[in-house]
Amino acid sequence: SAPRDLWSALRRKKERKEEKMSKKEKQQYIPRPPLCKSAAFNNEAGMEVKLLIRFDSGTMETHTVANWSSCRVEKQIKGPTTTSFDPIVRVELIAADGKKWEFDVKSEGVEDHTYMITVRDNKLVCEKLLK
Repeated sequence: SAPRDLWSALRRKKERKEEKMSKKEKQQYIPRPPLCKSAAFNNEAGMEVKLLIRFDSGTMETHTVANWSSCRVEKQIKGPTTTSFDPIVRVELIAADGKKWEFDVKSEGVEDHTYMITVRDNKLVCEKLLK
């Protein structure tokens, strides 16, 4: 399926990049942690969709996305001197008619994701868009 092909392509791209590095560069290379900093959800499902977003801290947020609209989700953690973010780790979508779609969020580094919500074969589908 498309998501599996996408991850395979991203993994091959990363492997080719690492192969091109010199030995010294490889010793200095520290990969970025795989985190989803924020996500935009574009709803083209023909119905209102409820989003349940789980963050790395274990907290959850609920957002409602009307048909033909979008929603951006990002959670900041404010410290005494700095502000960081709470990565998104899981998404569950629930349509007004009870259809569900849920998935774990995967990243290749610190990323901002964009997802398209649609209905295919009478099932709610949420696909990550390439940037």
